[in-house]
Amino acid sequence: MKKLIFLSALFIGTVCSAQNSSPRWGAGPPSEDNTGRILTYAFTQVTTTASQAIAYQRLPNAFENIVQVDTLKHALTDSVNVINAYKGDKLIFTFVADTLPAGRVVTFGNHLKSAGTLTVPKSASKSGRAEIAFMFDGTEWVELYRTITTN
Repeated sequence: MKKLIFLSALFIGTVCSAQNSSPRWGAGPPSEDNTGRILTYAFTQVTTTASQAIAYQRLPNAFENIVQVDTLKHALTDSVNVINAYKGDKLIFTFVADTLPAGRVVTFGNHLKSAGTLTVPKSASKSGRAEIAFMFDGTEWVELYRTITTN
């Protein structure tokens, strides 16, 4: 009976892992695909309001996840889970700020290893834009790059 319980726990622990340390496409040929035909892409559009909670939690579940946050009206804290993430997955955030002269600040929380906060600027009469990308390294999302424009 003890062996059966141990084997059941081992099986459940193996099947229900919280994160994946291998790429979504596996190790490559001959047993696994590396052609890109099984990769998935996801686009999410998020609208924030002044009354919305400032923390926003995401659960990426594709090879490349693009999250477009329309017109930031307040500071924002982004957190991301690693439950469905595979090594090599990408997460790209695009932000547009409102016309607050100081711009809007985005802070990155759980499982997001960034170079620090991101200030989405404002130009003379237009909103600024910012993009920041992360890649999953098997345990957390690591910043790849950030681009800020004030056009």
